[in-house]
Amino acid sequence: MDREDKLLILRGIMGGIAGLISNFLPSFLISIIVMIIFYVASLPIAIYGLKINNKKTTYTKGAITLIVAWFLILIIAYNILA
Repeated sequence: MDREDKLLILRGIMGGIAGLISNFLPSFLISIIVMIIFYVASLPIAIYGLKINNKKTTYTKGAITLIVAWFLILIIAYNILA
């Protein structure tokens, strides 16, 4: 599996975890901040863990996947647990 593909999967998983955590927070704004924190936390993993040197790939690959996974898991968890 290519390094960029691993980054895409990593950001999808991190988006799902952020969505699950966001379900228990009192405000949607705080939930967005949690999602941004998970995105920023994925940057050092991409640079040092996966050794991706291309800055464009590091910043953009999987960003939409993280956002979509976060939102879908947030909605699903809200409907199941609320």
